[in-house]
Amino acid sequence: MPTAMTDPLKSLKIKHGVLKRTKKDLLVYQKEMEKVRNTVAKMKEDNKDPHDIKQQEEVLKETTDMVPETQKRLKEAYADVEQLLALNFSDEMGKLPEEPIPEDAELSDLQKELAGVRTTMKDTREVLPDVAEVAGAAGEGEI
Repeated sequence: MPTAMTDPLKSLKIKHGVLKRTKKDLLVYQKEMEKVRNTVAKMKEDNKDPHDIKQQEEVLKETTDMVPETQKRLKEAYADVEQLLALNFSDEMGKLPEEPIPEDAELSDLQKELAGVRTTMKDTREVLPDVAEVAGAAGEGEI
């Protein structure tokens, strides 16, 4: 039975899952950071208890500290997917139509996964625009 190391499609599914999850984590941290920042500002404006404000500021710091680490993990996940695509799926990626593929289209598992990967990578570039530059600096081109 092939393992993820010998089955490129299985490896792609795993790496694609990591990319999607990490992108989602980053969005959650960014949203939480904004929410807590607003909470702290409102608490200060309302002259709330300094201890409560300090607790919220600590929550804000913890959340803020997670963003750069998550961005780093996102860049690494993007580069991993990009490298796997370049090594194993460049021909298949070239055969996919540029326009979004309808959900009811008859596609192989590979085509479905590649279409999903392409969408996730595009979404990732919107969330973190420099992700492609970092991945590209590792010697890979944009997919």
